[in-house]
Amino acid sequence: MDSSVKERLESELGADAETFASRMHAAAEKLSASIPPGEGGLVHVQQLFLKAFWFKSAERWTEAWHAVGAATRATIEIGLHQDSLSEGMSEFDREMRRRLWGILYVWDFALGSMLSRPRLINHADCTFVSPTLALEVDPENPDQPSPYGHMKLHCKLALDMAAQLASVSNKAISTEVALRLRNVVQQYFKDLPRVYALRNPDTSWDKEHGWIVFQHRYLHLMGYMSLFDHLKPYITRNSAKLMTDVEKTLRAVGVEAALSLMDVSWTFFDNMASVGAKFHYAAFCIFDTATVLCLAFVYDEARNLPQRETVLEAIRKGLNMLEELRTASRTSASLCRILKGLLAKLPLSPKEKVLISAPKRGKSDNRSLERSGNQTTGSSSDFGSSPLRSESNQSAAASSISPTSGTISLGSSEVDAEGVKPWSGGGQSGCSSHSPVVSPDGLYDGPSGGLQSATADLVPVDQTEWPVLEVTDMNLLQDVNLAAFEETAMPTALQLWDWQGLGLDIPEFFGNHPPM
Repeated sequence: MDSSVKERLESELGADAETFASRMHAAAEKLSASIPPGEGGLVHVQQLFLKAFWFKSAERWTEAWHAVGAATRATIEIGLHQDSLSEGMSEFDREMRRRLWGILYVWDFALGSMLSRPRLINHADCTFVSPTLALEVDPENPDQPSPYGHMKLHCKLALDMAAQLASVSNKAISTEVALRLRNVVQQYFKDLPRVYALRNPDTSWDKEHGWIVFQHRYLHLMGYMSLFDHLKPYITRNSAKLMTDVEKTLRAVGVEAALSLMDVSWTFFDNMASVGAKFHYAAFCIFDTATVLCLAFVYDEARNLPQRETVLEAIRKGLNMLEELRTASRTSASLCRILKGLLAKLPLSPKEKVLISAPKRGKSDNRSLERSGNQTTGSSSDFGSSPLRSESNQSAAASSISPTSGTISLGSSEVDAEGVKPWSGGGQSGCSSHSPVVSPDGLYDGPSGGLQSATADLVPVDQTEWPVLEVTDMNLLQDVNLAAFEETAMPTALQLWDWQGLGLDIPEFFGNHPPM
């Protein structure tokens, strides 16, 4: 909530907001427990969802996931999972049922992905009917966006991705499925209404309805995160080993998605912090992305990681972002220390070490919440006021759009430094000197163009100044002191994060073996 509202409430209630919220949460849990299953109706389901929301705000992720499960079971008990069961109800009731069912599905999909948990909602037994969004229609302003519009779009993205993952029986997905997921996200961005568009969004509603700015950034965050999450294995693949053309493309797509995700995570945090809202999810996205990019450096033995120096700059900026947040959240403080430890272990060339030790960004660099008419938050085609790209790169990118093909050449515009372009010295073991280009929607379409090879400061793979790490059974943080995590238990989100899937030990047990 706004700081002035918070101060007024605390003065009137005679208690700080956090303490009062905890008391109200405990009281709501007691009241909710007295309602028999299936007899509380839609209001009870809403209360159970708000319980999950409260746990998330308190950084209690495991409890939030279980609360979503309780709310999901309650929705099934009253028939929200089968839209035909609402026939005969008023249009208002049917609309509210569809909206709540969609929200629960999105939360199930997001928390399940974040915590590496199975989905709670079984598609085979459920139906999904999109809300009409007719409840808020203003006859005088029929084009005004709905406050629920972003959730409707996010739910459709989750459903489309789940349809492609239906045949996947384990965490590893094939290149064919990964390409289909890329196409789903690409179509998602193309289909966004103009008010949420990546390029030249309609900002006419922003001043009167500030929540539209939040929706805009939220939708971009979810799109890039959905793509990045399933391309992590390609980003962290050992570049010294032979890759197919499809794997090279997916690697480049993943890197671009990661850079865009870092951009939009920070602008999303700006929006949340400006209204006093919790920002744990944005901070976790920054950490998750930066950590995967660190591992991409470790496994980049052929030194041909697409946009290598831009990636390194993004990692550095990500660390600076978390440092700014560390006083506001125990989780952010822990994430910051872990990322510092990873960064200290990266096998960098002397030039890259200079880049990573560049001065921190100042807090005065924070972006305004207003969007300019030509801004594309988090897009690779136009970086707006992104903190991760220099002003020179932004202006160059805007001038590199081909009027005939509608594509953007990274080799001539987006990347400004010599060493960023993939090095052709990787030969057959890694990416070739030609990599895919970026389309105006910020996603790779495939190898239809090329990047120029780097021409200066090449660092051969066997150069002694660049030690190649043995990355089997790797613990990059074995010498890092992360004691006590603020003298309390490690945040739940860190315990459940996919450390082992990325080849890292769980931070709580650095230097020791986890209990059996």
